[in-house]
Amino acid sequence: MDIMQIGSNIFFYLNKQNKTQVELANGLGTSKQVVNKIIKGKKAIKTEELVAVSNFLDISVEELISGNNIIEERELEVVHLYRTIENHDTADYIFSLINNLSNMEEELATHGLFK
Repeated sequence: MDIMQIGSNIFFYLNKQNKTQVELANGLGTSKQVVNKIIKGKKAIKTEELVAVSNFLDISVEELISGNNIIEERELEVVHLYRTIENHDTADYIFSLINNLSNMEEELATHGLFK
C-alpha cells in the first residue's frame, strides 16, 4: 500500500464530503493527530483503520487504496502543501481557506459568474 496515496485519497474525500479530520478522528475513536499523520503519509494506516475510514466516508477500501478518484491538479497541490506545513493549526486554517474558496468558485459558476 502506498501510504502517501492513501493519505491523499482520505484528504480528497474529506474535502469532497465537507468533513473534518476531527470528525474522522471521532468516528475512528482516535486523535486528530493520528488522522493528520495518516493524511500526511507519516503513519502507515492499519487494515482495521482503513476499513473504518472507508465506512466513515462511505466509499470502498479499493477507492482509498487505488485512488480511483479524479483529483484535479490544484487539489493535488493543496494536498502537497498541506503535508509540508508542520503546525497542524496553520495547515488546517490554510486548508479551510482553500476549501472555502473552492466552494465559492462552485457557487459563482452555478450562476454563470465564474468559469
